[in-house]
Amino acid sequence: LGGVNDVLAEKIGLLHTEVLVPAAGGEAGLGRVGCLHEPMTLQEFSEKIKTVLKLDNIIAGDAGRRVSKVAVCGGAGAEFIDEALAAGADTFVTGDVKYHTAQNAVYSGLNIIDATHQGTELPMINTLADRIALRLTSGGFNAQVLVAKESKILQYL
Repeated sequence: LGGVNDVLAEKIGLLHTEVLVPAAGGEAGLGRVGCLHEPMTLQEFSEKIKTVLKLDNIIAGDAGRRVSKVAVCGGAGAEFIDEALAAGADTFVTGDVKYHTAQNAVYSGLNIIDATHQGTELPMINTLADRIALRLTSGGFNAQVLVAKESKILQYL
């Protein structure tokens, strides 16, 4: 645990998170699902996503539900819409969502947010740098971990 999806869930402020798609024989797996401290509208939640992930734009599909129980899968996780629905999520945050996939989610009653592949994975970079720095320091090494600023690959023009 402690990977991309845990960091993403923490950034968003999800509480009581669980694995969305368990791996065989262990507690690890893909995605996370958890609850917000307070329910909010999709518009409010979308603004929160843009703020915490430092994104100018996201794409959202509104199924007409308030946001309370949220599933996340960093990168390209749209294939886990059925798992998000089965977990009782009202909203799913991921990247690389295709039109018909979004349409299926919304018509199934699931709000969907495409916060981009890059946008949902970048939060892990600083966490990873901190872990490496701690490991080096605890190992007696005097080293500095530098994090390069990654520019956005795809942009709205």
